[in-house]
Amino acid sequence: MDNKDKLNKLLKNVSFDTKVRIDVHSSYFNINYRLELLGKKDMISIGEWVTYDVFNVTIFNMDENLKKIIKVFGDLMKVNLFKDYVFMSDVNAGVRNELQYFSPSGNIYVKINEIKMSPNLEKEINDIDLSKFSTKN
Repeated sequence: MDNKDKLNKLLKNVSFDTKVRIDVHSSYFNINYRLELLGKKDMISIGEWVTYDVFNVTIFNMDENLKKIIKVFGDLMKVNLFKDYVFMSDVNAGVRNELQYFSPSGNIYVKINEIKMSPNLEKEINDIDLSKFSTKN
């Protein structure tokens, strides 16, 4: 078993929390997520080659208001939100913050490959009843 497999075995039972925005003007929303290390990738950062740890992120829970926003805007929001620069930057910062304790130098380079929702969270969002949020004139 190599280091990647050992770390993934550890990570599959650990969840992390961070705050994210859906755009630069929005409030912060809490998300709870798990990580899967895919490997390493050499990339340029500020003119130097460095090795990034590449992760997939699976969101297991989030603020109720964020669930409602995703429900209202549907698939368009899910697809675009998880690729949005602000959202991805906030997730990336959360991952770097959590992993800083594992690096003796304190320099952590993280690349997020994919952000997705767990099937349970997707079902929970799909089951939200929007009729109770509508108003009658």
